[in-house]
Parts: sequence; structure tokens; C-alpha cells
Amino acid sequence: MLGATDTINYLIMGLLVESLNELPTAAQRGYYLYLLDYGWHEPISDALRENFARMAQRASGNNAVIIRGTLVGFHFENEVMSWRHINNEKTDELLPALLITNAHPAYFRDRFLPERQNEFNDRDFKMILIPFKKCCKNTTEVIDTIEKYLLTLKIRRTWEILKSHEL
Repeated sequence: MLGATDTINYLIMGLLVESLNELPTAAQRGYYLYLLDYGWHEPISDALRENFARMAQRASGNNAVIIRGTLVGFHFENEVMSWRHINNEKTDELLPALLITNAHPAYFRDRFLPERQNEFNDRDFKMILIPFKKCCKNTTEVIDTIEKYLLTLKIRRTWEILKSHEL
């Protein structure tokens, strides 16, 4: 049950997240795409917000979910990732970015809690980080880059479906 301060707005299979506390861990997907930014009004962040519904719709049919934070200054951090560093690299040049992973949000939320450490297998953890400032010249290229990754997921999903129907 969601509390008054734990708001999750579902949009197809896109999530606007204010609290990771109430995301059900049973709702598993093959891929989680996290739109990582500072939540500031700047061109790349604005483009991500403006195109979120379309990206969520594309992710929904491909065993994926796309997640972004709200503008309320929300952030989470652990030893792997925070708004200051990702894998010990400063975020100044890394954010905004697209993080594609097989890790449910609970991984980032709970991984380093002593009582939950045995629930996570780091060998299964996979992560790709695409820093937009390094690979895109403008906001159009940012959206095109995300669309290409969503298309790749669609192709992969189609291949998995076809493969499962082989005799």
C-alpha cells in the first residue's frame, strides 16, 4: 500500500519515481532503463521529460521499463551510484545519462543493507551507462540514442519470441 508521501505515477511501463520504497520487487523485467539526470531544467533533461511517454510506450512491449525521477530533488545513493559518482567516477561528465541494467530498483535501494545482502547476486548484475554529453551533440541525438537502444531491445525481444517457437 502506498503512503501519502510514497507516490508512484505509472505511465504504461514508464515510472515516475519519488520513492523506491514501494516498488514491488515481484514486478520483474528483463531490462530497466534509468534516465539519470540532476532533475534541473536544462536542455537534455527537458528533452527527456518531453519524450518520456513515447519512450515508456516503446519499452513496455519489450520486457523493459523506463524509470526517471521527478523534479522534487529526489535521489538515492549507495556505494555504486549517487549523484556525485557512478562506479567511483565523478558525475560531472557522466550525467545526464541512460543506464541500462538488469537490476530492479531494489538492487540499488537495498543491496548494501546488512539484512538484505544475501538476496543479491552481483555476478548476475549487468550495466551499461551511456553518458549523453560524451556521445550526443544535441537533444535530438539524445532522444535518437535512446530510441536506438529501445529498438535494439525490441529486436532482441522479437528474436527471443521467434526462438521460443522453433520446433
